[in-house]
Amino acid sequence: MKNIVKFLITLFPFVIFAQNDTINKSEIDTANVVNLKQITVVKKKKAVEHLADRTIFDFSEQSILNSGSLMEGLKKIPGIIASESIDVVYQGKTLEIYMDGRPLRVSGSNLISFLEGLPANSIDRIEIITNPGAEFAATSGNAILNIISSRKAPNHTTLTYSGGYSFSNYDKIRNKVNNSVFLTSRYKNINWKVNIGESYKESWRNNEMIDLLNLTNDRILRYNFLRPSLSYNFKNMKLVIDYDMSYSNSDDNVIMNNNNNNITENKLMRNELGVSLQRFFNGSLQKKLETNFVYTNTNNSFFQNNIQNQNTSKNEIFSLKIDYSTPLKFLDKTKVNIGGRYDLENIGIDSKSLSSFDFKRNTISSYAEFQTKYNSFDFIIGARGEKYYNQGTFSNNKISYDEFKLFPNASIKYNITNSIFLVTNYNKKIRLPSVNALNPNNFIFESKDLSYNGNPYLLPTFYDNFAVKFNAFDYATLSYDVSYIKDDILFLVSRQANKLNYKYQNVPNLTVHTFTAGLPLPLMVFTKGFDELMKFNFDINKLDILYFYTDYQKFKSAQIGDRKGIWSFFVSGQFILPKDINFQVIYKITSTGNYKYFLIDRPMQNSLNFNISRKFLDNRLSISIYGNDILNTNETFVRTIPLSDGITTLQKVDSRNFGISLNYKILNSKKNEEINNEQFENKEQYNPEIVPNL
Repeated sequence: MKNIVKFLITLFPFVIFAQNDTINKSEIDTANVVNLKQITVVKKKKAVEHLADRTIFDFSEQSILNSGSLMEGLKKIPGIIASESIDVVYQGKTLEIYMDGRPLRVSGSNLISFLEGLPANSIDRIEIITNPGAEFAATSGNAILNIISSRKAPNHTTLTYSGGYSFSNYDKIRNKVNNSVFLTSRYKNINWKVNIGESYKESWRNNEMIDLLNLTNDRILRYNFLRPSLSYNFKNMKLVIDYDMSYSNSDDNVIMNNNNNNITENKLMRNELGVSLQRFFNGSLQKKLETNFVYTNTNNSFFQNNIQNQNTSKNEIFSLKIDYSTPLKFLDKTKVNIGGRYDLENIGIDSKSLSSFDFKRNTISSYAEFQTKYNSFDFIIGARGEKYYNQGTFSNNKISYDEFKLFPNASIKYNITNSIFLVTNYNKKIRLPSVNALNPNNFIFESKDLSYNGNPYLLPTFYDNFAVKFNAFDYATLSYDVSYIKDDILFLVSRQANKLNYKYQNVPNLTVHTFTAGLPLPLMVFTKGFDELMKFNFDINKLDILYFYTDYQKFKSAQIGDRKGIWSFFVSGQFILPKDINFQVIYKITSTGNYKYFLIDRPMQNSLNFNISRKFLDNRLSISIYGNDILNTNETFVRTIPLSDGITTLQKVDSRNFGISLNYKILNSKKNEEINNEQFENKEQYNPEIVPNL
C-alpha cells in the first residue's frame, strides 16, 4: 500500500500544495470559509472537486467555462453530452436539473432554451451528484445536475457586473449578448443579495431527415431573470426567503420546411418562492431541524402562425419538506438523518385543436439515513419510502398510478490517505415523466410531414445504480458504473409513409455500463526534477498543465442487440503566458457507436475551443476572448433503431462562435475601498449555522 501511495504522489506532485487544506480535513460544506466561534478557516477554491457522491465544477473563476451561455459551459465539461434529442447526460446518466438545490421542473426543448439563455458568468458552480442518497427525493432519477447561482455575502456591500458578446457567421452574422448584476450585503444578522440579468441570442440550426425532410431554424431567444434572497439569523435559528423569476421568449422563430416559411413563438415564465427555517441545537452543525416550503409556477405557451395552432401548459407545484439530523455517540462521527416530504403537482394543458389534458400528482415520502466512520472507512446506509397517487384525464380516458415504492441506498468509502479514496455506491431511484413528455399537444413544430407529441400514458422509469470510484487529489479519477433501467423514456421517431412523428415512449429494459478515467499531467514534470518540483510553491491556477479524460458507454437491451459502445475523449490545456495571460484550450470528441436507440455514424461533439484571459485592476476586472468550435466540426449524424424503418438525421447548429466576456467586481460601496479578488472569492465568511441542504 505504501508503494501505491508513493507512486500516486510521484505521478501527481502538482496537487500536493493546492490540496494542503485537506491534511486536517474537517466536516464542512464545500463553501469557501467557515466562521465558527470567531475562528476563520480558509479553504482554497478548487477548479474541480471530487467527493464520494458528487463532482463539483467551479464556474466563477474558470473563464473557459463562464464565457457564453451555461449550455456552452456544460458542453466543455468532460463526460457531459447535451442536446435537444439526447437530453443532458453525464457519463451515461440522464441528469435531473436542479437550481440552488430545488428541482427546476423544466424539460425538453424548454430546458435547452433555459440553459442556452442563462449566462454562465451569472452562476457560481455546478454540482453533478452521481449517487444521490436517501435525503434526496427518489424522483431525482439516477443523477442530478445542481446549478448553484447563489454566492455568500461578505461583511460589506459588493457589486459585481458580468457581461459578454459573441457572434457566429454562417449564412449571416448572428449576435449573442448577456448582462448580469450581482449585488450583495450583510448588516449584523441580515444577509441579502440580488442577481438580475438578461441575454439575447440569435441562433441557427439545420435539421435534415435524409431523403425526407429538411428544416432550417432561424431563432431569436430573449431571456431575463431576477433572483433576490434574504436571510435573517436570530438566536439558534435562521430564516431564508428566496425568489426566482425567469422569462424566456423565442419570437421571430422562422422554420423553413421544404421552402415554406413558418413562424413560431414560444414563451416560458417560471416563478418560484422558497422559505426555509432552520433550528440548530447547542450551536452544532450536526444537530439541526430544517423546514422548507417551495411554491413553483411554470407557464408555457407555443404558437404556430401558419396553422393557427396555440398550445398552453401550466404546471403548479407545492412542496413541504422537513429534515432532522443529529449526531450519535457511536463509533466516530456518527450521524442520523430523518425526514419527510409532501409534493402536490397540478398539470393543465390546453389546445385549440386537441382535447385538454389535466393531471395531478400527490407524493408523500419519508426517509432515514445512517452515517458513521470506523478507522479509514466511511459508511452510509439509508432507505426512502415514497407513495405516489397520480390521476388525470385525456380524451375521456382515466389515467391513474397508485403505488408505494421503497428506495434503498448504501455507500462504503475507504480513505487511503486524506486526498486518495475508493468508494462504492448503490442506490435505487425513480424518474417521473416530465410535463414536456406527457403533453400530447405539439410544443415544437407541426406540418403535413412532421409532428412532435408527448404521451400522457407514460410510466415512470426505475433505476438500479451500482458504482465504484477511485480518486486521487481530485484530478485523477477512475470509475465504473452499471445502471439497470426499467421503462426508460426516450424521444423516438417513427415513420408512416412519408410522415415523421417524434413521440416520447417507454422502451424495454436497458443496461448501461460506463467506464471513466481522468489523468492530469503538469508540464513541470519535463522541465524540473522531482526534488525541485516538490519545493515549488505554486498556485494551480498559474500552472501549465494538461488534463486527459476518457469514458466508454455500452448500452444493452433486447431491441438494441449487441452493438459497439461509444468512446468520449477530452483533452484540456492551461498555459500561462507572459504578463499573466492565461491561455486555455479544450478538444472534445465522441466516437461512432451505439447510444441507446440511436446509432452515431459520425463523431459527435467534435469541437476545439480556446480562451485567452487576463485580470486587471488588482484582480477586480477579468477579461476573456474566446472561440467555440473554431474548426466548425461539431455536428450530429445518427440513425434510429430498429434500422429496417429507421430515420437518418443530420443536425448542425451555429456552434462556431467568437466573443469577449468580462467580470468586474466594483468598489466596496460601504468602506470605499477596493475588493480584493482573493478575499472576495476565497475568504468569504458566513454563519456556519447555515449549510445548504438539497
